[in-house]
Amino acid sequence: MAAGLLALAAAFAAVPLAAHAQAQPCTPVTARVVSLQGTIALRSAAQEQWQPVRRLDTPLCRGDRLRTGANSRAALFIPPENLLRVDQNTTVSVHIDADETIVEFFIDAGSQGNACGAGYAISRFPRKFKIHTPFSYAAVEGTEFLVAMTCSSATVSVFEGKVSVEQRIAQASRVLLESGQTTTVGPDQPPAVQVLVKPVDAVQWALYYPPIADPQFGADPVAVDCEAIAEEIRPASQ
Repeated sequence: MAAGLLALAAAFAAVPLAAHAQAQPCTPVTARVVSLQGTIALRSAAQEQWQPVRRLDTPLCRGDRLRTGANSRAALFIPPENLLRVDQNTTVSVHIDADETIVEFFIDAGSQGNACGAGYAISRFPRKFKIHTPFSYAAVEGTEFLVAMTCSSATVSVFEGKVSVEQRIAQASRVLLESGQTTTVGPDQPPAVQVLVKPVDAVQWALYYPPIADPQFGADPVAVDCEAIAEEIRPASQ
């Protein structure tokens, strides 16, 4: 499954979206919005106000934060070949340097209920891709996994490959998750390996992700031949 999803990420990156791009405020760009549905907002590192995201190919710079509203989703292409699908009510930032890529999840003061964000990640360069939450660090050694947060814990579930998870406040507490395994980490809850029950149910929101913007904002749909690109990528990812 990872090969096909990575092909989708490559397809997003290959589509000529320059007509929709905003002026790039930084070099390098840490991520680009390749799909958006509902209410998506961006806050730059130099500003305090959130601005609506209405165009595909909107760039994220170092220190920027992207936020999805209720019943909203977004997908970020993170160079060189990483895809992050962002669920509703989620706030993330992306940091890239020469050695690693870090995706940081945040809990906003205005978060409602006990669901405080989720992201589904696919990585072609797993050893340099990490995810941080207020409760845990995840170092990716595989290709496909889910991070879901309540307002008091974070759950990491692995669908393909391996992910090392450690408690943020006590980094000596670490587990290595393999395909079909999950763990939940909180301030007083160290990670422990568990079997992932009904894995498909956990990612229903991420299974269908059209690379289109909300028509009300005037962004054109994007059509790509994902299967043709998948055939090019599969040999490299097997």
